Amino acid sequence: MIDIFSNPFFLAAIFILPGLIYVETRIPIFISETISNSIISQGEIYHYDDLDSDGHVELIRTKRNANGQAALVIEKNSKILRQINLLGEYAENSTRITFGDYNSDGIKEIFTLTHINAKIWLHYINIFDSINSEIFIDSVWLKNGEYDFSASFYDFIDMNGDGSKELLLHINGGFSVYPRKIYYYDIKKDSLVKSSTVGSKISINQIADIDNDSHPEVLINSRAVDNMMGKYNLPFPDDHSWIVALDDKLQFKFPPVEGGGVYTHTELYYVSLEKGKMLFSSHYSNSREKVIKPRNILLKKLSRQGHTELENEISIKDLDIKMNLLNENQFLIFEQDQIYTIDTLLQKHKFIKNKNLNKLTPHFSHLYKSGAYYVFSSKATNQCYFGDHGFNHIVPINANKSISSISQCDSINGNPHFAVQTGNELTHFIVKKNPNYVFRIGYYAGAYLLLLLFIMLIQWIQRKQTEKKHQLEKEMGRLQFASLKNQLDPHFTMNVLNSISTYVLKNSPDAAYNYIVRFSRMIHSTLKQSDVFVRSLQEEVNFVTDYLELQKLRFKGMLEYEIKISRELDPEIEIPKLLIQSHVENAIKHGLQSREGKGKIRIEVEKYHKQIRISISDNGIGRKAAGQMGTTGTGKGLATMQKYYDIFHTFTGRKIRQEIEDLFDKAGNPSGTMVVIRVEVSEKHL
Repeated sequence: MIDIFSNPFFLAAIFILPGLIYVETRIPIFISETISNSIISQGEIYHYDDLDSDGHVELIRTKRNANGQAALVIEKNSKILRQINLLGEYAENSTRITFGDYNSDGIKEIFTLTHINAKIWLHYINIFDSINSEIFIDSVWLKNGEYDFSASFYDFIDMNGDGSKELLLHINGGFSVYPRKIYYYDIKKDSLVKSSTVGSKISINQIADIDNDSHPEVLINSRAVDNMMGKYNLPFPDDHSWIVALDDKLQFKFPPVEGGGVYTHTELYYVSLEKGKMLFSSHYSNSREKVIKPRNILLKKLSRQGHTELENEISIKDLDIKMNLLNENQFLIFEQDQIYTIDTLLQKHKFIKNKNLNKLTPHFSHLYKSGAYYVFSSKATNQCYFGDHGFNHIVPINANKSISSISQCDSINGNPHFAVQTGNELTHFIVKKNPNYVFRIGYYAGAYLLLLLFIMLIQWIQRKQTEKKHQLEKEMGRLQFASLKNQLDPHFTMNVLNSISTYVLKNSPDAAYNYIVRFSRMIHSTLKQSDVFVRSLQEEVNFVTDYLELQKLRFKGMLEYEIKISRELDPEIEIPKLLIQSHVENAIKHGLQSREGKGKIRIEVEKYHKQIRISISDNGIGRKAAGQMGTTGTGKGLATMQKYYDIFHTFTGRKIRQEIEDLFDKAGNPSGTMVVIRVEVSEKHL
């Protein structure tokens, strides 16, 4: 583990990882680029769509003509194809126009709403076949001689199963109350289907087959705005919000169920979660006044008949929230700087996938879908953003939050191209890959290599410093050792010289020469190896042999020795210098020198597991008798040898263990001493 964690490649990866994560979450994959920014005529709204499926969009402008009536202008490549003047005016606060290929023939028709006084009309236009027809939708009640209503298109859905799509829309009266209905226009049959009248404000939330009968149901948003104030005799009044689902004929799927009280908003959803599809409703306050528990959302799991099976109240931080069904698997709650989803137990959880969106702190006060893309605004930043379908990649665009229209135009060099209208300002922008994001891998690799080189440099400097320290310690140990062991015993030297001189005086030149050679070899070995503290086993044995031969000369035949080396041992294996000789010297000095009769020393070296076992035994007087005679010394010799062993272990990593055993004869009398030394063997000699 130490090797892994100290590896420079691992350390560089660990140190760069936080920075990589930080940069990765802040470098956008896409960036927006404004192509043009222009001011258009007041009251005009620009829409772009590919009406004839030729791969290029047409511009459809909605405006008022010189007579103050609604008009459409269709352009392509900056040329006017057609202008259509309509009866009536565009309704304020209403969706003016939508496009759809209801019969899948590759041609999109134009649908728009106007009103003539209190009558609302739907216009159906095919600019390529010069078809322009109108159908009466409904009449609006007046309030103090005036009318106020809002209308919005939803989508093209095959409601009756005839293979053609019908256009769904809703109309909501304001203080004039009526109508508050859902409609769909059967284009193929040129007929209109209306929902039952309700008092609550309603709009389409979702189309889903909740009972698996292959016929779609319409799930409703209901708002308790309290405009009726008890003055109108309409069912399901707007002092409550209601849980409402309509069948494919826009009749109640089940009797509406009270959702919440005044100023609440109830929405109905059909969502696929981890345990299957679930019908549930939510209701919450949409006003900061006259509400109970204004910071909670009540979620209810419902049966297909609208009965409550489970409910849970979850807290929220702000009343200005947005709930959105991105697809049938993703129901999201957008609240201040966080996004939540819910589980089958109606508990909310953070939607981690949208971390890029969270940092923008969006309030989805506007959310426009264009194909696989969204454009939305953030209340917190007063900025508009482009996002893909899953909100994985968020790009700010140069437009404020008061969006009038959003359209996708012809792509430019393969980059998505959008037009966003905010008031009377029209902004064209493209979304393209961020070049810095593309090359970020190179940036990361460069940063990693620089960090790696820096760490390797630091480790190299540390290693050099450690080696230098080690060399100094080694040199100190060598000098210590040299001071401890590099001198022959002066008494031994004098005795040897005296013995040699005796042979010279007795005219025994051969014997004198033999001993002089041995003594000179010992001196030469001592001088030659004065700066090392290890030598081969063979060199140590040769040195001890010369030493014992000279000691035999000194003791005049009263000393015998035997050296036995195992053939399993490599003679070149290194052991501490003078390791055997030091103990032989002690045996002679403290054991044999005071003994009467012939002294014997036996040296045996053998392999023992992963060690060299060296035994040195003598037939001397023993340690107890030597102590009584005062020949055991001060004990500094053993301390010196232990220090010697410690130095050897420091610089070779091999331990030395030593044991001293007193020997006794059969009668229990002291018969000598044996020293056993165990030296660990290096890997190459195992």
